[in-house]
Amino acid sequence: MRLLQKYIGNAQNRAATEGLYQTPHAVADVVIRVAKNNAPPIRIRTSEWAENFAQLKTHCDPDGLRQQQLIVQNLL
Repeated sequence: MRLLQKYIGNAQNRAATEGLYQTPHAVADVVIRVAKNNAPPIRIRTSEWAENFAQLKTHCDPDGLRQQQLIVQNLL
């Protein structure tokens, strides 16, 4: 419970910090840019905060190509 309370408290602090979270318009701009890309990335973060948050999870395969290759080899 303490971990959840800490997370919620930090999220509320981030929300109070102007400009940290993105507007729906800012996210839509990223989605449109990626949709227009002839070779869109497998993974895309819509902000620097999101990139930093996800980095622990994806640091060994930042673009997702390794995981995609393993799925093709093993499942398709």
